[in-house]
Amino acid sequence: MEIKVVLATLAEVAALEERLVAARDARDRHTRRDDHLGELARELEADSRTARAAVDEAQAALRRLDRELKDVELAMSDRRARLAGVADDRQAMAVRNELASFTRRREALEAEAMGLLASLERAEAVVGEAESDRLRQEGRTRTELGTLSAAADRGAEALAAGVEEMERLLALLPPDLTRHLRRLQGRDGRGVAQLRDGVCDGCYGHLPAALAAEVARRQTVVKCTGCARIII
Repeated sequence: MEIKVVLATLAEVAALEERLVAARDARDRHTRRDDHLGELARELEADSRTARAAVDEAQAALRRLDRELKDVELAMSDRRARLAGVADDRQAMAVRNELASFTRRREALEAEAMGLLASLERAEAVVGEAESDRLRQEGRTRTELGTLSAAADRGAEALAAGVEEMERLLALLPPDLTRHLRRLQGRDGRGVAQLRDGVCDGCYGHLPAALAAEVARRQTVVKCTGCARIII
């Protein structure tokens, strides 16, 4: 194969490599964004569950207090009835003391219930906010995932077409050069680099002046002394 044809084919390979690297980078970004959206959804769901658990806990505590208040009310009613039937002053004093103790307990329970009601109100507000955040993000995620999915499909088609085109181009080159390019492409996707102001744009190493002159003459295939890419 004439060297001019080889170099022209290598130029096509270089351009295609850039497109394939960009397509793979885009695919990886889509994957990372998809993972991030999934993690965000799990975090928001966890926040919502935590908020709902706080509401459930406050409601359970209120039910417990309500039962205890009822028990205290029954006990107070019982002591009032007993007090009405007690003639002995000492027994009456004991019953009144019990009644006073139950009264204080009722007041303490009512104060605790008021605090729990305030806590429940705050917890329910947090649940509302958490659920609103979750649903709002769910809508945004659904829209973004649809866009990402469409972009991923287009990217996959472009990658498949690019890989097929790369196989066609590599088949045009001498076998030893094809093998060399495949090894380099398997490393980071690029087997061909351009010389810019004496610097290889693959590894950013300076090419010796003699090799740079060979590249400029376009009469042979030149490899970078730093990264072994083909220099064009």
